[in-house]
Amino acid sequence: MAGNGRVAILGFSAFERQTLESYFRIAAQRGPTRPATGFELTHDLSIASLMLVDADQAGLVLGVIECGRLGDCVLIGGRMAPAGAAAWLPRPVDALQVARTLAEIHQRRTQRGMAQALADSRPRTTGPSARARQQAMQQSGAHRFGSVDGYSNAVVASGDFRLANVLIISDDEFEWRPLHALLDRLGYDVGVSHTSRAGLTQAQQRPWRFVFLGARLSAPGPFEACKALKAQRDPDNAAIVVVLNTAGKAIDRIRATFAGADACLDNTALTGELMSLLSRHDTAFERVFEPTAPMAL
Repeated sequence: MAGNGRVAILGFSAFERQTLESYFRIAAQRGPTRPATGFELTHDLSIASLMLVDADQAGLVLGVIECGRLGDCVLIGGRMAPAGAAAWLPRPVDALQVARTLAEIHQRRTQRGMAQALADSRPRTTGPSARARQQAMQQSGAHRFGSVDGYSNAVVASGDFRLANVLIISDDEFEWRPLHALLDRLGYDVGVSHTSRAGLTQAQQRPWRFVFLGARLSAPGPFEACKALKAQRDPDNAAIVVVLNTAGKAIDRIRATFAGADACLDNTALTGELMSLLSRHDTAFERVFEPTAPMAL
């Protein structure tokens, strides 16, 4: 019986999943001496009250955001998590720490539920409706900017608010599609060019906050294209140029530095590095997505 609720595990390596699953099985057998007692593992996300999510897998993080389940997630790994997650824990996976975190979340939720029940039992005072408040905000020209359940207005209502312009120059669909999807869901206005020459021309046609260069670009390659971008823009209004490093080679990071790139992004660990990059170079993004500090245990 799931006294504290059901927990789903999303992502992770086979070894990490086995570690977590084994701990929960042992905890169920040993009784109340283990923090995980009362939680039951499930593969059905619709009945899971909490989820353990591999934060290094961009698709999983986007999926829980899109489903409105970020607040039910303990994100593990990565360098930064969107504000609104139930908790964030670093790697390597520590099953005992995970169990303690789940128990702490359950306790907080129980306390909030008791407080809400007490508030609901008190007489309510009448006030302006939500529609009236919204109309008043519109008449005053106010705009709600910030975090709603942990992610930006662009994620909640696509098109209502967009962050800066981003250009991706890449001829590899497996490289640019995941990046495009992630940036779009985060609220950026994303353009894509599939050749270096077309991309360099597009980069001159409008201001871009970020330009991402594919690792396999040819004629000119990513490092030559980076030099060209840095040379053609006003230094005071220059885009942040990021070279994608799909192979994770140290030599490519060095070459990107000498080419003048602002960053070299490992495409195989996209979520954490990208969140950190955007936070460093985009103040608007930093206001929307704040890092979730590890829970004190």
